[in-house]
Amino acid sequence: MNSNNLLYFSVLAKELHFGKAAQKLHITQPPLSRAIKQLEEELGVSLLERNQRTVTLTTAGEYLKRKADLILQNITAAEKEVKRIAKGEIGDLRITYVGSVLHSILPPLRSFTRLYPNVHLHLSQYTVYDQLKMLKNEDTDIAFLRTPIHAKGLHLREIYTENFVLVTSKTQPIISLNENKALFLLSKLPFIFFPQYLASGLYEQIITICNTIGFSPLIAHEVSELDCIVRMVEDDMGIAILPKSALLGVENRVRLYELDFIKVHSTISICHRCEYTNPVLQSFINFIVQNKSH
Repeated sequence: MNSNNLLYFSVLAKELHFGKAAQKLHITQPPLSRAIKQLEEELGVSLLERNQRTVTLTTAGEYLKRKADLILQNITAAEKEVKRIAKGEIGDLRITYVGSVLHSILPPLRSFTRLYPNVHLHLSQYTVYDQLKMLKNEDTDIAFLRTPIHAKGLHLREIYTENFVLVTSKTQPIISLNENKALFLLSKLPFIFFPQYLASGLYEQIITICNTIGFSPLIAHEVSELDCIVRMVEDDMGIAILPKSALLGVENRVRLYELDFIKVHSTISICHRCEYTNPVLQSFINFIVQNKSH
């Protein structure tokens, strides 16, 4: 059913006068008459009874008059919604993240959902190793992870850079960080690390920090979950070096020493496939890039 023809009929059904209806539609009478004829032919029914003086609606015409406004409203609403979907204002977005970035990404996610309330986010926590597989298998749209990583065939964008911190239990003696020298004492303490195969970039950065100071860490435990690392440090099972924002929300449980004199930094990045079809993803990328921290 041609929406233009339906609009012409709706106006005519209310005016019941071709001249007045044409004037209201800002057209002449011939195209109005053709539109009504096309609509009747398409439906296979008569909608109007016409004579030289009056125009009346048939039973079918009365029914269509009652439905026409609703149909037109639905068409208009559908057109608007389709355009909003194409612009990435409505839809679903699958997001994965590593546990150590959660507190950092919540503020931008909250701002994005306020700007795009009709976008439904699906959030899942995975290791970097799993995230890269999911991206390549198209099981997620975008990943928040820590770089450097090897992501052949994927696109990386840096959004936030931060210092590392040394994490100890509160029962450990307070360390006076005098540049690198005092950190030699750390070589005697057990370290808790992420497994290298799960987060090779982060693993190598922490090794580099220790080597820069002048020692090789005594890796006593390898743990894949950030919360478990924090709990183990809290229970004095070892110490750790982690990105600063990874400790947001648990600062009161452990003792933190910011390694701001070490020229090794952790970078939170977004990673996605180079080619994608989800328009919501483009809206999200634009938003994150425009609001990224330095």
